[in-house]
Amino acid sequence: MKRNSFAAVTAVLLPAAALLLFCRPQRFHAETYFPLEKDAVWVFSGDLNTMKVTHVESGVHGRQWMVTFYDSLGLPLWSETYRSHGGQIYWTAFSPQTTLLPQITFDPPLYAAPFSDVVGETRTIESVEHRVGPVEDGAVPISVEYHIMGLEDVQVPAGLYHRCIKMKVHFTYPDSIKRPYFVGDHYYWYAPDVGPVKYDLPTSYGELLSHRR
Repeated sequence: MKRNSFAAVTAVLLPAAALLLFCRPQRFHAETYFPLEKDAVWVFSGDLNTMKVTHVESGVHGRQWMVTFYDSLGLPLWSETYRSHGGQIYWTAFSPQTTLLPQITFDPPLYAAPFSDVVGETRTIESVEHRVGPVEDGAVPISVEYHIMGLEDVQVPAGLYHRCIKMKVHFTYPDSIKRPYFVGDHYYWYAPDVGPVKYDLPTSYGELLSHRR
């Protein structure tokens, strides 16, 4: 009798468990919204004219990329280093071409792409900028808030992109810091399988002109 009861319960629970597993939302992967492949290029209107993946490597801690930013004359402005972990893409370092700005590493690293596709979700990373350069050295605490503002269809010169994630990034420094490098609100729009298609920063605005993978 007990065996029959167990079999009956199992017959009910197993299909239900299988249904729940099938319906469970898949884990978010940031690379869907920022595919980083060697020599991938994004060209924008505006001062930050071109982004290019200039180096890719894989290791025991995941993949790592270097993305270099250029002006409209093709001159490099700075490079950023990203790495993957747990389905997310993190920004680990900032390397300017000019000696007027320091080399910066972030500990812990910051998000370099959308962390979610759930509208309204917000996350904050408390990090430290480790600055090294001829102008200044030191460790500066920062607080960076990320907010998923919406899923939007975005029309830019490169075309119409559907269900783009609009993400707001806000940097906060202690009042005592004289040189806050990443101040204010930064807005980015990321299209699936393409990456950033528009940006609106405190000092620059740009829309995607072309993209090559």
